Amino acid sequence: MLYNNRADLYLKMKEYDKAIIDINKSLEIDPDYLVAIITKGEIYYEIGDFENACKYFNLGISKGFQKERIATYLEKCKQ
Repeated sequence: MLYNNRADLYLKMKEYDKAIIDINKSLEIDPDYLVAIITKGEIYYEIGDFENACKYFNLGISKGFQKERIATYLEKCKQ
């Protein structure tokens, strides 16, 4: 959870390289942590890598994340 929280802060500060490092560490510790999966999708989304963003959003949905909470991101994935 610590790495995910820090990754989220880096994301908000637009420090994407640091955000990716921390979110990867979070997912190494717990590959099924839904919040980290979605955060990784958000990071990719923010850097314009919509293919990887959609990959992680869809992975999160397949593991039970509520699709409605990321509907805006998913719309961009369809474009």
